[in-house]
Amino acid sequence: MSIPPEIPALLDDQALGDLHEDFASTGDLDELATLIRNFCTRGEGDVGAVRAAADTGDAEGVRTSAHKLKGSSRTLGANLLGAVAAKAESAGAGGDLVTAQRAARELEIAYSLTRRALTDMADAIGGAPLAPAGGEEGHPEAALHTLLADDEPIALAVLRATVERLGYPSTAVTDGEAALTAYERDRPQVVITDLRMPGIDGLTLARRIRELDGSMPYVAVLSASGDRGAGALGTTVDAVLNKPAREDELRAVLGLAAQRAS
Repeated sequence: MSIPPEIPALLDDQALGDLHEDFASTGDLDELATLIRNFCTRGEGDVGAVRAAADTGDAEGVRTSAHKLKGSSRTLGANLLGAVAAKAESAGAGGDLVTAQRAARELEIAYSLTRRALTDMADAIGGAPLAPAGGEEGHPEAALHTLLADDEPIALAVLRATVERLGYPSTAVTDGEAALTAYERDRPQVVITDLRMPGIDGLTLARRIRELDGSMPYVAVLSASGDRGAGALGTTVDAVLNKPAREDELRAVLGLAAQRAS
């Protein structure tokens, strides 16, 4: 999997390695695992506080909440989350609520993946078995090829990372025109697209695909919370997922797609 170069690494391996070594030297790795899990629990509230402040026009609330999240993220080597929190903090300090709202949405996406990665680390420290990197053994859907479209680079990177962690090859594009071109070239069995994109949006893309191949590809759209456009999709798409999509929802979509393709 390749992630666009403008997306920082999810976790800083050096910072995490140093943290692990510090706790290992005291023989108290359980404390490290607890620290990580506490961060994952508190982080959800911190991300929510940034989003709430941005939505209500509270620039100072954005700044203070994002500053708190930035510090705790960097302490645990959560590079991507810390970078996005810094962006929100700067926007709040400057009173730029448009950028603050955008950064708040990116924070929700970055947190969803960061939490998974840190939870995996805490489980490993505690001796719990890790989930397999690919799809579960024997899953026929593992051979499915997916087309992913989203004009938000971080959202696209997270979506691709999740789909490929489940064991499915993917093609990722950043707009509807490129998605239609990729679909005509590759004829993937699954298309997952953001609803709101400039030019050819997710609904138009789904309609164009249906004109080409009818019901054969499984098409899911990602809709941000409160997006009124999701209600007009009708039977053009097979599933509407909240953005960012949960891993269990993506696994279900791929399973349904496999049944259709078989």
